[in-house]
Amino acid sequence: GSEFVLIRVPMSRDASEVSGERMAEPVSLLAVIEFAWRNKWLIMVSGLLCGGIALTVGLLMTPHYRAQVVVMPVTSDLAAGGGVANLVRGLGGLASLAGIGLNSGSSRDEILEFLRSRSFTTEFLRENNLLPILFEEDWDSKAAQWRVPPDKVPTIGDAYEFFTEEVRSIDEDKKSGIVTLSVTWSDPELAAKWANDMVASANARLREKAIEESQRSIEYLKREGEKTNVVAVQEAIGKLTEEQVKSVMLANVRDEYAFKVIDPAVMPEYRDIVRPRRALMLALGLVMGSLFGMMVAFGREYQSSRR
Repeated sequence: GSEFVLIRVPMSRDASEVSGERMAEPVSLLAVIEFAWRNKWLIMVSGLLCGGIALTVGLLMTPHYRAQVVVMPVTSDLAAGGGVANLVRGLGGLASLAGIGLNSGSSRDEILEFLRSRSFTTEFLRENNLLPILFEEDWDSKAAQWRVPPDKVPTIGDAYEFFTEEVRSIDEDKKSGIVTLSVTWSDPELAAKWANDMVASANARLREKAIEESQRSIEYLKREGEKTNVVAVQEAIGKLTEEQVKSVMLANVRDEYAFKVIDPAVMPEYRDIVRPRRALMLALGLVMGSLFGMMVAFGREYQSSRR
């Protein structure tokens, strides 16, 4: 019959060496420390170099400061409670036509939305002529004209988007009701001025609006009072008119009509820089540079081991 012969081939190397590859060995912490110590100068130089570059870039960037004004929204009901509220309910449609309700004063949400509103913000930007300041790179201050072509000139809409996204922020603490208006800009004096001016302007606008509404209500009530001979109605109209007159007087004498300033904005100092965050840039530069140095050192040792 047939015979099978088993031939054993001696192997001087393991299978991984025959295939030209070595089995990966687990890397211990001690090995990493030894590797870093062998290449400490390369890693240190690389880290310091990248850290220095990051810090230099941070120093060359224009610093931006943040100024904050802390306010408390003030709600004032032009139609007080108690007897006046009963009069408003009794007169019904007449009071509604006169613009008087049980809560005729501005609510907290309405006040805050006015401060955030596009109409108020764009009006503030126009009144203070902020477009050349917000887009100073495109503005020639000496010639007092734009450097860019007419179709590239920034619009009030561009200014509104940039101002609300990059410059101004409004934060509300729901528990305490305190509102913080922040302005971030490269000029610390302007940042504080804009923050305070926005609150003052909002107070002025809302005060003017309340006075106009109360005066219209007074004129309407006077006309309606002349049309009726019912004594009870005349007395009710007289009391409502008196309340509106008080509201006008209150608005005229109170500068902080809608927002009571708790802590006005002051010019930020050097430590109040919000960007660039130079310390963070330096730390990231050192870390990234050190990692880069370790990669270079690993590559050098790997090439040396293959020779």
